[in-house]
Amino acid sequence: MRGSFVKRRLFLSGVLLFFFGFSLPLYAAGNRVVLLGAPLFESCPMMLMAEDKVFAPLGLTCEFVPWRTPDQYRAMLASGQADFLVVSTLEYTRLMRKVKGIKLLFVVEGSPLWLLGPQTGICLNDLAGKSIALPFRGDMPELTLAMLVAGSPVNMNDIGIVSAGGAAASSQLVMTGQADYAMVPEPVATMVVAMSRNLVRTRELHHALNLDKSWQNQYPGGPALLLSNIISVGVEDRVQQLFCRHYPEYVKACRHHPQKAASLFNKYFPTLPARSVRKFLSTATMQIHGAREKEKELEAFIKIMEKVNHEIY
Repeated sequence: MRGSFVKRRLFLSGVLLFFFGFSLPLYAAGNRVVLLGAPLFESCPMMLMAEDKVFAPLGLTCEFVPWRTPDQYRAMLASGQADFLVVSTLEYTRLMRKVKGIKLLFVVEGSPLWLLGPQTGICLNDLAGKSIALPFRGDMPELTLAMLVAGSPVNMNDIGIVSAGGAAASSQLVMTGQADYAMVPEPVATMVVAMSRNLVRTRELHHALNLDKSWQNQYPGGPALLLSNIISVGVEDRVQQLFCRHYPEYVKACRHHPQKAASLFNKYFPTLPARSVRKFLSTATMQIHGAREKEKELEAFIKIMEKVNHEIY
């Protein structure tokens, strides 16, 4: 495995966490609660909570802020501009060692993470000698790939890694022949697959490999694929209790009433068509558990992370 793997840290985020990580204010901006998330299913409840002003009984306003790159949310976190966040498991382990006031609230089981490519039905062994475009280097996607191939005939040194700067950009590299596969989560994956069918002089993309199923095959009887978590940072108990009470209710609302949720997805992430998002939300298989319920399983997952790479922190 490459010695530089996961050592690539964004300089700005590292500096900000060092200087500000130990003195985060109680609230990001006075009486405002900020919910920070990426275009993932687990962000959907936050969007609805902000729309419904669930913190109004406490005299607090609420805002959902979409993040598109790791350096964006790290900078917001370090400068005290976020209260509740969706973060990767890798980021959670880093933050727990650097930032006071971090609390794990929910754990996401399973992931709609795909390898997209020119054909379907591939397996992990087919990745030897291939290049894979990742949204970002040294982050959860790269570590997930390393965990998947660990113990298989494929070695990370056999795979070419291309950093694209985002999920959609990863797909574009495959469509233009600059990479063999791209690692992309839903609902972005379905969007770019559909888009590729309407373009000329580019490769048509397909859902080539379901990484959640690959994980289950690689680690039978082991922990589930636990890539995302919902955390709070320096939040008052009464605010945190309100969030924890409402978040599971809104998880159900995202599935049972996907029309409103899809419209909000499209509002915060305009490139995602509401129709695709609506279908994704209504059929999503991920399960969201309270932190205590998945505590031991998350510890087991993190141990696999550490075993694959001792320098993840």
